Amino acid sequence: MTLTEPYRIAAPAAFLLALPAAIFAATCFIAIDRHSHSVSDTLYGIYPFWGTTFLLWDWLVRRLAEAKR
Repeated sequence: MTLTEPYRIAAPAAFLLALPAAIFAATCFIAIDRHSHSVSDTLYGIYPFWGTTFLLWDWLVRRLAEAKR
């Protein structure tokens, strides 16, 4: 399996899952950046939210690709 194959197989579902993930990430960024004093404050603040959100998205897309095989 190549690196991009799971994403091509599950493309429609991946796109539908990416929209709420991106909206959540943007909301987290705005909320955290509002109270940050520097760029590093913002990056340290968003990392736990963005990291877990996009790891969950990646895991779901790979599971959908396996189910479609």
